[in-house]
Amino acid sequence: MKTYFRFFSILSFLLLGNLINTNAQTYFSGGIYANTTWTLANSPYIITGNVVVFPGDTLTIQPGVVVKCDSTVQIEIRQASLIANGTAALPITFKANSTNAWRNYWRSP
Repeated sequence: MKTYFRFFSILSFLLLGNLINTNAQTYFSGGIYANTTWTLANSPYIITGNVVVFPGDTLTIQPGVVVKCDSTVQIEIRQASLIANGTAALPITFKANSTNAWRNYWRSP
């Protein structure tokens, strides 16, 4: 009986630890010089400076990823590829990295 209790205690601790650690975040800025994937496990991606995907490279954003940007930040795709295919259950979300976002916060050149 004592062995089962210990087993379930350890199992519960591991499962709870996995639930707690699912809130990773990744800060990113700069160039992408090779094929890169932004994963759900490392989401949200907080863009702290301009991002450039250079020619011939691909930035893939997995379903469910959240990308947070300031209003002054640009994501530029230079003769490169961006693959961002969300799903109904796991949409990809681009949002302001601010609680004070205003109308027309997002724009394109």
